[in-house]
Amino acid sequence: VTAPNAGISNSSSVCGSAFTYTLASCLGGTPAGGGTWNDDDSSGAFILFGSINPIIIAPGTYNFTYTVTGTAPCNAASATVTLTIVAAPDAGAGGNLSACVLETALDISAGLGGTPDSGGSWIDVNATGALTGTIFNPSAVGVGTYNFTYAVIGSAPCVNDSANVTVTVVSTPNAGIGGTLNGCDNSFTMDLMTGLSGNPDAGGTWNDDNSTGAILFGSTISPVIAGAGTFTFTYKVSASGCADDSATVTVVISAAPDAGSNGTLTVCDTLTSV
Repeated sequence: VTAPNAGISNSSSVCGSAFTYTLASCLGGTPAGGGTWNDDDSSGAFILFGSINPIIIAPGTYNFTYTVTGTAPCNAASATVTLTIVAAPDAGAGGNLSACVLETALDISAGLGGTPDSGGSWIDVNATGALTGTIFNPSAVGVGTYNFTYAVIGSAPCVNDSANVTVTVVSTPNAGIGGTLNGCDNSFTMDLMTGLSGNPDAGGTWNDDNSTGAILFGSTISPVIAGAGTFTFTYKVSASGCADDSATVTVVISAAPDAGSNGTLTVCDTLTSV
């Protein structure tokens, strides 16, 4: 009767980020198929057709025994795979940050998501020369988009891991210079933007300081709704990482002259005056 052959015991290592690992690939010799595997150290691995999933196993060293049943009078044969699960490096998840061009110190590590390992290194992808450790100086490079890569070295057989943080440096917001507009209370619309000078940024928001209810949409107001009086409307522009900027337009709405309504007089032609 041919003796069962479970192969030769051996050891190996696998990265903890691997989804599958075939245990038989670690055995020496020429093991016969049809045997069974046992999770000797209760690693929690799910063994299916001789493969396990290292990604769900905590880093450490575990033994898995392969057994091939013998035909009488031969006893069963077994061999053990000693497998070391190596912790995979984790650089975290990439992300985005915004910074004002006036800022001098931005911690780019705040742009990483997940749970990145400490001890990695940062790479100034665009060679700005404005990165010291994890601190980036936006004021030294000006408006633009810059990339920084965080790299963590992996222990064999794991490969290195990296994540990218993109920093967008924006200019300071400009709400322009406030001014005064004059209008009549019989006008239906008026554009508040015409009351600003100094090249204000588009996309800001208007506030009805006196709660006139006259803002129709965007920068358009209705003097008819506001009525006669003096009112202020404040324009605010925001930029992520920068302080808001605002400017106020004063609107003076005058009452329209009233000449009354047309009428008719009937007089006698003998009258000398009416």
